[in-house]
Parts: sequence; C-alpha cells; structure tokens
Amino acid sequence: MSGGASSPSAVSAVRTLDRSFFDRPPRPVAEDLIGCDLFHDGVGGTIVETEAYERDDPACHAFIGRTGRTDVIFGPPGLAYVYLCYGIHRMFNVVTDADGIAAAVLIRALEPTAGLDVMEGRRGGVRPARDLCSGPGKLCEAL
Repeated sequence: MSGGASSPSAVSAVRTLDRSFFDRPPRPVAEDLIGCDLFHDGVGGTIVETEAYERDDPACHAFIGRTGRTDVIFGPPGLAYVYLCYGIHRMFNVVTDADGIAAAVLIRALEPTAGLDVMEGRRGGVRPARDLCSGPGKLCEAL
C-alpha cells in the first residue's frame, strides 16, 4: 500500500506505508487508508472504502479468541490477513494495532487506476471500470 501515486507509471515511485502506520487502532487506520493506493504487480488503484474491526466487535474473526485460523490478526501490525468467505471470495485485510491485539481493516473497494485490462480479464470482462473492484471479493479477484 502506498500513500500517493495513481498513474501506472508512478507505481514504482510511490511511498510504501511502513509498519508504524498500522500500529494503532483500526478506526483511524481505516480512515487514513482512504485515498491511499493499493497495487499488486502493477495492477491496482485508490482505496475508496474500508471497514474497521476491533477485538470487541462480534463481527471480528478474533472475537471468540485466538485460534489457528485467526492467529495472524493478532499481529504484528501491517500483515495481510486474507481469508476465504463463503468458500468463494477472498477478503483482504490489514492487521492493525499493537502486536498481540486482534484488530484489522478490511479493504472493501478500490477505484481502479492501473492494469484495468488485466483486471477485466480476471473478472471475466466486467465493465464499467468502477465495477471491477466495487466490493471486497471483486477487489481480490481483480488484483
């Protein structure tokens, strides 16, 4: 993830967010990720929607405690927490807060800015571009 560029040629020049950016509660991280860029192998876009999950939220995977499946959500901050939803869709989250505290931010949607042709191919020719990454499962499939 980066805090800056949005053109394909600028992908290599972006500033990468370091671990300290994520070493805080999920709500401010979720807010601050809006407008940042997310790329994988030159394909990606600008984050336009996020969702914060804290350890005391019943919707948080770690709400019932630490398990083998949820171990990664306990940190350290900045790790990717990717899981399969309904056995079909991958969901991309970033672990936040201090090491040992279960918290994460779900990246819900991107505005595609680079590699749209690749995304369209991965999504089965989906058009218009705004629909390529307009949900967490779509986003992962496109990237």
